[in-house]
This record gives sequence, C-alpha cells and structure tokens, in this order.
Amino acid sequence: MADNAVYEIHEASKADVQFRRLMQSLKQWINSYINQDMLVVRDLFELTVGTALATLLEKITGQEVVEKGSLVAVTLKNYQLIMGLVVQFVDRHFGMSQVEGRWTLKGVLAQDISSLLCFLVDLATLLKCPFPLPPNVLIAIIQKQVIDGTEKTRTTVHKLTQDIPTVEDSVVASDATPAVAMDAFDVLVDSPQKFKELSELLLGFVNMHLAMVNIQANDLSMLDDGVHAIILIGILANLFVPLSKYHLIPSTEAHKVSNRLVF
Repeated sequence: MADNAVYEIHEASKADVQFRRLMQSLKQWINSYINQDMLVVRDLFELTVGTALATLLEKITGQEVVEKGSLVAVTLKNYQLIMGLVVQFVDRHFGMSQVEGRWTLKGVLAQDISSLLCFLVDLATLLKCPFPLPPNVLIAIIQKQVIDGTEKTRTTVHKLTQDIPTVEDSVVASDATPAVAMDAFDVLVDSPQKFKELSELLLGFVNMHLAMVNIQANDLSMLDDGVHAIILIGILANLFVPLSKYHLIPSTEAHKVSNRLVF
C-alpha cells in the first residue's frame, strides 16, 4: 500500500445488493456480541471497530484481548494497536494467519479497505457467523495517488467471499485415473452451473469498470460488437481510444470485426 494513496469503494460496489448484504451481515454479527457492552458498530471502517472485534473475541473465547481500561481514546494510533492485538490473538488461538494477496496485518493496520474486509469475512467464516454471507461478492477499489504532482487513479477488483460448493465439487469419480484429463474448458462445458457462475462474475467485473463512464452491459454478448470491449480495455489500461479508430454504432458485421481488431 502506497504511503500517500487514498482508497475508496467504487460507486458500483456501493450500489451492489450482494455487497450491501455482506456489509450488513458483518455489522449484525459484530453488534450481536457487543451490544450488551453499550457498543455499536455503524460503519466497519470507523476507528472503534478494533475495540468491537476485541470485545467479540473476548465474548467467544472468555479470554482478554486488550487490557481493560487501556487504549480507550478513539485515535488512529489506538486503532492500530488494538487491531494488531486482535490479529495476533486470532493467529494464536485459531491459527488464522494473513494471506498475501487477500489480507495482511500491514493492510489491516493501514485501513486498506479490501484487506480489512477480507480479514472480517475470513474471521466471520472461521467463527461460523450465523448471519448470511453472500457468495461471490466482488468489490472494486479506487486508488488515488499523487505521483510527480499528478494524481493517478487505478481501479482494482477484489473477491471478498468464495463460491458456494456445488454438487459436482463433492462427487468423487469412480475412476480415480481418467484416460483423458479434463481441462478448465471441459469442466465449464460439462457444468452449466459453473459456466453461469463464471459468466456472472465476468459480467460483474465488466460493469464495475464500465460504470465509471455510465455504461452497463446486460449480457456478455453485448461485448461482441467490440464497442464495450474497447471502452473496457481503455479504462483498464488508462488509454483513450479516439472515436475515429472504431465504429461506435456498428451496423454491419464488417464494422464489428473492425472493432475487434482495434487492439
């Protein structure tokens, strides 16, 4: 995480129903343990969330995470100290260690949005949170950073919750050594459900980025004419493709083919 970087949740993610449900479930889960202590979490990114998590863990394990009466001031420094103790406690008692590329202690202490949320999701899953955690939830994070006097913006997508295991995942083939190993495409062809799930993930990824220019694709087939694909690649690569380089409203198959060959 860059020192001068500012991270924000993309508006498309804020509006995503599944993301909002996940946030609500996490808050309900935490508050169900701390409300007797006259504590309440209204925002998972507020500085008091560390104290709330410490209280939750103490209720579940019966062991003290933070010494009573210490670190009561609501400051960034105290948040970092408490969250550090929380992460150490979880690692020591439950064996839940940081996962590079998902969440790290450094990211949690720096209030990196994706790192903190992934930590909360993993903790809630480990402790069998009774509130529903929607599967396949993605979040788009906008990173703004000033480099050489110029603000640079970059958008990254992170997966907060995992897939729901399907029946196919739990079935053990009777022949442990198939004659021909199936590749990823074979699996997709043989499992319409997996194909549907992958399509939904890809469509969500596409729309998270296209939302930056107020465009939405209702179906992946809309990328067939090349227009949405050109705009998407331009956003991802921070490039502007002049309108003269492609057909904004392709009316023939030749126009579509021409659009596909822009990159």
